[in-house]
Amino acid sequence: MQCRLALGGDGLTDANGTRDLSGTLVVSDVIPPNVPAVTDAFALLRFGAGNGFFFAAAWGLVRTLLSNYWKLRSKLGLTRYANAAMIEKLDAAGFDAALAPANIGHNRARKAFYARPR
Repeated sequence: MQCRLALGGDGLTDANGTRDLSGTLVVSDVIPPNVPAVTDAFALLRFGAGNGFFFAAAWGLVRTLLSNYWKLRSKLGLTRYANAAMIEKLDAAGFDAALAPANIGHNRARKAFYARPR
């Protein structure tokens, strides 16, 4: 089931503004502050090599390097969260949260969190 959610000043709400939510929220691919971009690049290349799209992944990285991505990233910022900071953010939104044993995505340097509404 797909559900649109919004995280605002009143916590997490669905598209109708309802706060009566149940289930488990999974927040994945959270970048810790100590993970450099090169770690992401190598993770993507390893994933591509293992799944038949290494050259496409490499070409995508080259295109990113030659684009204005780095300028935009510097201007807009890329939010990174330490484990405690993400748990605090989810707690402030009305969830009991915990670090998952592993990230759901291909990049094991990134983090995932499970959160259940209080």
